[in-house]
Amino acid sequence: ENLTTIYALMYATENLYLKAGIMEVDVKTNETLATGGAYGNTSLDGYTIGLGYNYDMDNGAFVRVEASYMDIDGATLKNTNDSNKSVTSDGITGASVALSIGKSF
Repeated sequence: ENLTTIYALMYATENLYLKAGIMEVDVKTNETLATGGAYGNTSLDGYTIGLGYNYDMDNGAFVRVEASYMDIDGATLKNTNDSNKSVTSDGITGASVALSIGKSF
């Protein structure tokens, strides 16, 4: 929960932009094990990069298309009752394409 992204845009041309940012997300482990053990919560860090095109229309409307990639680090959490047991996430990666249509007021 609480995925937070801080990013900056840099326009390469009047309409074409590059995007780069950092991300943080909280991992909550809400499980109940029969052994009484549990795995704690943690935060993961990562980054995002993207390439987009923004077109502003004369009436204040805009159309934007963006392709982006994200990579979030993994983590290893140890069992609270048995430190020899652990769970590991190798990380999270993903790619997306977005189309946005809006109007400025």
